[in-house]
Amino acid sequence: MKNPLNKRLPRELAKDATKYSAIFILMVLLISVCSGMRVSNESLKTAYYDSFDKYALEDGHITFDKPLPDEIRKVLEEKAAMKLYDDAYFDEEAESGAVVRVYRQNGEVNKPCLLDGKLPESDSEIAVDRLFLKNNDMKIGDILTINKKTLEIVGIIALPNYSTLFEKNTDSMFDSKNFTVSVMTESGFNAVNSKKIKYNYAWIYDSAPADDYEAAERSEKFLDVVKDELTEYDEAIVKKQVEALTDKLERAGKEYGELYKKRFEKKIAEVSENAKKGAEEYAQILMTTGAKPIKSELSAEVDDFTFSLIEKTVSATLSGETPEMPTEKEFISQYKNGVKKPLKSELSVELSDFLFGIVEKAAEAELDGNDFEMPADEEFEGEIDKTEIIAVDDYIPRYLNQAVTFSIEDIGRDESSVMVMCYIMIALIAFIFAVTISGTITEEAGVIGTLRASGYTKAELVRHFMVLPVIVTLLAAIIGNVLGYTVLKDYCVELYLSSYSLTDYEVVPDVSAFILSTIVPILLMLLINLFVLTKKLRLSPLKFLRHDLRKNRNKKAVRLNTKIPFRTRFSLRIFFTNLPGYIVMIIGIMFGSILIAFGDMFPRMLDDYSKTVTRDMISDYQYVLYDCKEASAVTDSAAEKYAVESFDYTKQGYLTDSVSVYGISGESKYIDAEIPRGKVLVSTGMNVKFGLGKGDEIKLDEKYKRDSSYALEIAGVYSYESSLAVFMNIDDFNRTFGKSESYFTGYFSDKPLSELTDDDVAKVLTESDYTKLSTQLTISMGGMIGLFKWFGALFFIIVVYVLCKQVIERNFRSIAMTKILGFRNGEIAGLYIASTTIAVLVGLGISVPFIDAAMKLIFNSYLYTVMTGYIPVSINPATYAVMILTGLACYIVVALLQMRKVAKVSKSEALKNVE
Repeated sequence: MKNPLNKRLPRELAKDATKYSAIFILMVLLISVCSGMRVSNESLKTAYYDSFDKYALEDGHITFDKPLPDEIRKVLEEKAAMKLYDDAYFDEEAESGAVVRVYRQNGEVNKPCLLDGKLPESDSEIAVDRLFLKNNDMKIGDILTINKKTLEIVGIIALPNYSTLFEKNTDSMFDSKNFTVSVMTESGFNAVNSKKIKYNYAWIYDSAPADDYEAAERSEKFLDVVKDELTEYDEAIVKKQVEALTDKLERAGKEYGELYKKRFEKKIAEVSENAKKGAEEYAQILMTTGAKPIKSELSAEVDDFTFSLIEKTVSATLSGETPEMPTEKEFISQYKNGVKKPLKSELSVELSDFLFGIVEKAAEAELDGNDFEMPADEEFEGEIDKTEIIAVDDYIPRYLNQAVTFSIEDIGRDESSVMVMCYIMIALIAFIFAVTISGTITEEAGVIGTLRASGYTKAELVRHFMVLPVIVTLLAAIIGNVLGYTVLKDYCVELYLSSYSLTDYEVVPDVSAFILSTIVPILLMLLINLFVLTKKLRLSPLKFLRHDLRKNRNKKAVRLNTKIPFRTRFSLRIFFTNLPGYIVMIIGIMFGSILIAFGDMFPRMLDDYSKTVTRDMISDYQYVLYDCKEASAVTDSAAEKYAVESFDYTKQGYLTDSVSVYGISGESKYIDAEIPRGKVLVSTGMNVKFGLGKGDEIKLDEKYKRDSSYALEIAGVYSYESSLAVFMNIDDFNRTFGKSESYFTGYFSDKPLSELTDDDVAKVLTESDYTKLSTQLTISMGGMIGLFKWFGALFFIIVVYVLCKQVIERNFRSIAMTKILGFRNGEIAGLYIASTTIAVLVGLGISVPFIDAAMKLIFNSYLYTVMTGYIPVSINPATYAVMILTGLACYIVVALLQMRKVAKVSKSEALKNVE
């Protein structure tokens, strides 16, 4: 036999269409938003990790300045237990000025994911990254010109090793408009005839590392092997060249010496001949005149040294003594500058100016009887032919490659915000369920009393009043999931695809999303309705017939002063009579306000964060160097040395965070704080997020290394909100972390440092770099947060509508009675709407401090524990204004609708169900 109560269901649905519509919309919003976000995240994450094997993603890559010889390649592969793949590329500028990185098309490593079109088949075809084409309004069939070669775009691809388009791993932010990656056939690659080829080799380990720690250990081992093998290889080449140089110098020195010696011998012979002739003439004049002649009286051309020699020789001869001749050293000292040195062109051995200079100096040292000291090895670098020497230009293991890791970290960050949104929605759904079922029982009290008196059991009535909520909820669940897995999923995926070059994906059903967004709300609806119905139905049928659902019948009304005007007393009486309903409405407004504030505050908070980052810049220019030894001689007074390194910090209940540890020079011009020796200062971010302060100890772990940690005592907090950082003296830094006393990583400066060259500087951080970081954060989170904002506003409007409607509908009998007493519709609306308006304004007013406290609680108790990094919580006053204006606008609409409903209330309502 059919249940007669089922005939009431269509009438109940029509009667409470707005209530069930509100519940339906709320459920659809919750399920579609939460499932869409979670499903898109899980689908993209699954596709990302699946791409490692599907497209043979590298475990890292190493770039040399020339091709790697096969013998070294085999040794590296064997010792590092890996396979090296040729993955050469070149960078060329397109006509637009964008940098196009072209790889050879290969099927072994970093295989392209074809998203549309086809892969290149001829020399004039190229396949280009999807995001670059989108950002530059290009498509398949367009022409791309690089290095004066015209290429047709035939395919749209995504490379697994470039999910984020970083041109350099040291770049602070990627640029998907002015940089792209592409593939060509091998013959097409060669046909471009680029002079900028980078001999890049991607590696894949024979067995995959278990985690990043093992990957780091194996990466360091591989790098050590590379250093050892290249050092041995390069030293052999250098040794051979040094031997050749030594031989060349010896031959040149011998030849130079012989030429120089001949010229000296000739000079000595000339001097001797002149001395002999001069001596004979000198003796003749002396014997003839009896007076010693002067040099000018001699017909032979002699210099002072020769004339002196003549005088001594003649004097000794006349005295019967043996003349004392000058030593060779004296001759050399006298005539060294007078003897013409051999020229480089006179030598048969071809020498550079540097080598010829060595030969000259060596010969002079030998003439002077001194030891010759060869120049330092570094000075011979210009003589070494480096065309065969192999050097490493770039080395990036996968776990440190921003082009690979950046996108997945961003996708993971968004999940925490999604979860907060879902939890707030679920809490509001539960609240609405409780309010609506309570209102239904109050409204249907007479019917329930009649049915109970007619013999219907409590269980039958519970089942009856559960039917419509269950049907509406299940229908909302179906539609919500359909929307979530289609429209919302596509929207959320597109948000990520507008920033990242992700490979293709398949929709992955997410069990946790289904439980959170569908099962939990349905269970809440069932349990709350069941609990409220069961509890209320304990009352007797008579109480239901009398509409007396209060437990305490003897509660007295609040006494009001008779001096208060009648209308005011009437409004106050309405307010106090409906106080429980107004309290519920105020609570609902407060929680609804959190939702709209959460959606509105994030874009503004990110704008504030951008300003904070700029304000907290340590210096206008922050130079990061390749090698501190080669760039340590900067004399500019604006330059101040610093050291920085990243460490991991883990606190129970939080994710592991990356912390920048700065070593600061004494009496720093850029860090306005006294840092005690042997202690550290932590940034405001560390203090707020982790509660670290003066007297605490912080334990930092070295990145990707096991059992390598440092315990540091905190001396205080330094005002630095933009990131998680620790500041210590540079001497303590070097001593603590095992660096040399002179170690540093860069310079702080308030102006450009002209003494540094491009070869010295890895990167320079300026305001634009920090702005790029915050801008990208806004872009990557902006779309998702925008979704929160609009859905939050819609959710809030529905909540306020349902709660205001509940309060006004509970007073239909009183409204009808006032009509009987002669009040006009406008007066009645004024009385009832005024009291409700007060409640709404009170709710919105209380929401301001409530939101502030709630947001801090949400961030400190949840968001900070499930996300890495730090963004200071800041609620812009505009957010409060948006929340209040939204609430008022919603209430005005509700009030107008309810005023129409008040006008339609029949006077007969007052005569129904009278006790």
